[in-house]
Amino acid sequence: MTADATELASPSTAVVAGLEFSRAGSPGGFPVVLHHGLLGGAQIDGEASALAADIGIDLIAVARPGYGRSTPVQMDSIAQWPELLAPLLDALGVEKYGAWGISAGAPYSYALSAHDHHRVISVAVTSGLGHAKRFCNNTLGDSPSPTSSRQSGCGMPRMIRWCRTRPRRRCGQQ
Repeated sequence: MTADATELASPSTAVVAGLEFSRAGSPGGFPVVLHHGLLGGAQIDGEASALAADIGIDLIAVARPGYGRSTPVQMDSIAQWPELLAPLLDALGVEKYGAWGISAGAPYSYALSAHDHHRVISVAVTSGLGHAKRFCNNTLGDSPSPTSSRQSGCGMPRMIRWCRTRPRRRCGQQ
């Protein structure tokens, strides 16, 4: 455990690698990284914490860059999110994890699934964005695919169906 990771013991939020986070639920349980919606942050309410503990989930809520105490970072695309999140997960000792995106946090979970597929075991989305043309154009590249904005308007549900059929390959690559 690194010196930064010792901040885990705090019942409030902590900052590691420039990202504010909090942890709740079941220590040692299956880690799930929670991506908040447009107006959220790294806080986890008591009900979510209790539910996570009941089902053996180590819930890790992360405030995206510029939210809460997370350092603002200019990203050219959401595809950069996995490289920004990796140092925090490494400091916490997380090797494999699930990603959960709520509303505007959903594309960040999709990006983890597409670009950190060696570590992401599962992805869950609650009220996720249904259309994110910029996300698809920047993370899936120019290769023609069922999710290309030229072919389908690039709706997220369509992208997820397409990714589900290619579990061992990086989504969007031939």
